[in-house]
Amino acid sequence: MSTLILDQDFVNNNENIKSKVAQLPELDPVAMEKISIESEQRRSRRTTMEVLQYEPSDKSASNHLVWAGSVGVFVAKKGSKTLKRIIEAVRTNNGEDVIIAKEIADTYASRPMLSHQEAVDLAISQDSFADVSYGGRLLFYNATVVEGVDVCAIGLPYNGGRIYPEAFELIEHYANESADELEGVVLYRPQKLSTSEANALSSLNEDDEWYNIGKHFMCFAASAVTVFATVCAATAACCHSASFTKRGLVNPHVQDDLAKKLDSITTAKELLKLRRDILCS
Repeated sequence: MSTLILDQDFVNNNENIKSKVAQLPELDPVAMEKISIESEQRRSRRTTMEVLQYEPSDKSASNHLVWAGSVGVFVAKKGSKTLKRIIEAVRTNNGEDVIIAKEIADTYASRPMLSHQEAVDLAISQDSFADVSYGGRLLFYNATVVEGVDVCAIGLPYNGGRIYPEAFELIEHYANESADELEGVVLYRPQKLSTSEANALSSLNEDDEWYNIGKHFMCFAASAVTVFATVCAATAACCHSASFTKRGLVNPHVQDDLAKKLDSITTAKELLKLRRDILCS
């Protein structure tokens, strides 16, 4: 439930995001408690994820797997062909990335909006669902791969600072030993930084660097309780980093004279806020 608490002030102070959040299904406290109890009662396992830096094969394409200034987490059942294609496309720059991104976007576009109770019931009916953490800090809850959706995709804001690949973990909550295992891959794509921004990020201490990546936000209400692939990524109300479709993104910067006055951690947080604003616009 921490996502709800941490991000509420940000929601209230951003009219654009407030209007989009208002389009989400009404929160159901009973459903929230139900999924929380379910995850506690299941057995859990932790696995690391492959982490790759992503550069699109065609920067002019309308669909990218990850937009600059963000991190994309892709979760699928072990052995997923789509996940293998994503990894191969990023490693070899074979041009498949823009094709895969469009395929995922089209799949999400066909998904219906569910109520929170319906989404929670769907998640609980699955053999496995998973949380995503970075440095022990939960970034996203209850990533679920449901019928008709091969990959659950999660978009996160990223300020361009240092990333520790080994710190990403997939925390599965599974119902029984025969449950399908889940696996994931993380793609990160820095945006171009100004000299002042780069200096600020490079001077952060390690404790502060864990916050170079933000929590999943646009579907903040749903992310604590429901299924991303069927509720979040399926709707226009959600962060378009998950829709993989270009919408005139720009490269925002902290004003140079301001960055020189701010301390490093304040600059890093302002950069993260700018990334979040762009992703959720």
